[in-house]
Amino acid sequence: MRNFLTILALLFSFAASAQSIRISDFKATITDATAPDAVQDADGAPCAILRMETKETGWTFEAGMAGITDVMYGKDVIYVYVPAGARILSVAHPNAAPLRNWNIPQRLEPGRTYSMKLEIFVPQPAPVEKPKRVISKPKPTPKPVPSPAFSNRVYEKDFCWHFADAYLGFVNDREGYTDECFVGLRYTYLQHRLGPYISAAISTDEMSAFFAGAAYRFTRPETSDLDFQAYGGVGLVYGGLLAGEAGIRFGWKSNHKLSGLDFGVGCQFWKGTITPTVEVGLYIWGIPVVCGLCLALRAL
Repeated sequence: MRNFLTILALLFSFAASAQSIRISDFKATITDATAPDAVQDADGAPCAILRMETKETGWTFEAGMAGITDVMYGKDVIYVYVPAGARILSVAHPNAAPLRNWNIPQRLEPGRTYSMKLEIFVPQPAPVEKPKRVISKPKPTPKPVPSPAFSNRVYEKDFCWHFADAYLGFVNDREGYTDECFVGLRYTYLQHRLGPYISAAISTDEMSAFFAGAAYRFTRPETSDLDFQAYGGVGLVYGGLLAGEAGIRFGWKSNHKLSGLDFGVGCQFWKGTITPTVEVGLYIWGIPVVCGLCLALRAL
């Protein structure tokens, strides 16, 4: 029997803890003819009347430091008299968890009535949102780009990197006579703005000329289709005579890294001699040379 009573008490305690107290619809009223006579607080001032509508019985009240002056009961209503300085209210009931330190919504006035509803309710758990399933799309596989080491192809038009030019120089002495010509090849590597070049040539008198230097690109592919360059260097002619040269070259954007249709003009100079030069790109000089070699081989 004792165990049964203990279990019953625990069940009542659990049921009470599952319920809560709620105060709602708080508002000030001008007069309340059904309210009992006015009650004065300890300082002799009229109390504020908290008129609570409820169908439950067994309530207890606290008002913090201000205290409860009086409590009167009517049909489905309770009148709680508190000093006008009260700011909080605590309410308890045997069948629910207590409501502690409920903040009174507005400042109370002496002698005025404030109506509200007092009830016990069972809190409803907040709905739990199911996590949205996100289906990620597979990223497209990028297409492989050929390595520059194994391909001469450029997939967007750009300035060329390699220049293989044939040049012809006309030797002029101090008196302006031209009695010798140089025929040679010049290779330039110009991936960015500045790059090296080398050249070698042989004259009609079987004399050699070697030059090396640097080329500079003045234009950018973002702003121009014309590839304008200047070059300059030093070299040796006639087996040991120090010489110099300078010139300009014109090219265009291409789908390949090797230029074929460029051309340029320049000048080589050494002691007592000025040699103007003209040069053309690989396609201009290379195709006729290949055709000539084929005809010669066929004739042999």
